[in-house]
Amino acid sequence: MVKQIYYNLKLVIREKEILFWNGIFTILLSTMFALAFGNMLDYEKMEPVSMALIEEENQENEIFREVINALEQEGYIKVTKVTEEGEAKKLLAEKNVAAYMEYGEELKITVQESGYATTFLKSVFDNYAQKQATYEHMMEQLQRPLTQEEVVRLMEEENYFTKVESNHAEPDLVLNYFFTIIAMGCLYSGLNGVRLVKNIQGNQSDVAVRNSLSPMPRYKLFLSSVVANFAVQYGLIGILVLYMKYMLKVEFGTHMAMVFLVNGVGVFMGLSLGVLVGAISHSKENVKQWIVMGITMLGCYLAGMMDSSMKYKVQENAPFLAYINPSNLLTDAYYSLYYYPDMERTMTNLAIMCGFSLLFCGIGIFALRRQQYESI
Repeated sequence: MVKQIYYNLKLVIREKEILFWNGIFTILLSTMFALAFGNMLDYEKMEPVSMALIEEENQENEIFREVINALEQEGYIKVTKVTEEGEAKKLLAEKNVAAYMEYGEELKITVQESGYATTFLKSVFDNYAQKQATYEHMMEQLQRPLTQEEVVRLMEEENYFTKVESNHAEPDLVLNYFFTIIAMGCLYSGLNGVRLVKNIQGNQSDVAVRNSLSPMPRYKLFLSSVVANFAVQYGLIGILVLYMKYMLKVEFGTHMAMVFLVNGVGVFMGLSLGVLVGAISHSKENVKQWIVMGITMLGCYLAGMMDSSMKYKVQENAPFLAYINPSNLLTDAYYSLYYYPDMERTMTNLAIMCGFSLLFCGIGIFALRRQQYESI
């Protein structure tokens, strides 16, 4: 079986197209992200967000004022109060503030550049606008304005922000982009899984014909191919992680051994996905590979690769998707290792990923065992 593993290793290394997508492409993409974000990896931490607030004469809204005061006192925002929109526009143009806000008949937020600061402001105050009736109802019940402590508590309950114990690390939304790249690389091992199945299905290729005629049991052919493909892909993801850490200065926290464990589970889950698609689909190989890539990219989009706020929108509006999205499970596992002091959340993600891996692989193997050929 060792010789068969060596033989399969040579086959995998010769697959230049798969090596490009699984290795070179992810390194290039992470480099482009690092260039695009510039110094955001260094400074875009949870610092107070500067904003201008246009205060109109005779403006009466105790709830909004208390929310602003609470956010400022808690250190989430730094407010510059102005009386005219022209002053706010000037501050925004000079980049002295990240956004300016006007509260008249409706709440309006104007931003100039996208990023953590503007995402945070829009998220908080969009939710405030939606939940305003809740605050008004509470004030009617209490027959007094809400205190700062009550506003903070209500905002925590409404998921505006939540204070949690951290692993002495600052929240950093930029890291999520890089973690989705690693997740994509892990799941792209599904391309190897599709090719693996092709090489043991007797009617798919010349290599498969030779394997079918081999005296070696079919399960050994399958296992040797899985080991070879896993080894190559795990090595590529390891190189990617080390490149991000030491060349791009991406923070992974203090649990690097666990990061490589997550890599391994992610690669195996990707391989299992490829085996499943390769075994149950009767399409051509390139179509199967595009199916794997489509599932991976859709999952990465929902995990926040193209828009960091998408991850939180999914968690708020369809939380079950976060638990069935392999890309999100991987991304969340990496971020948990960076931010949280304990392993509970990471272990939960790993357990779900192991479950999916066994499910995908089990269905794929069952489908392969049922396949028979009249002639080869």
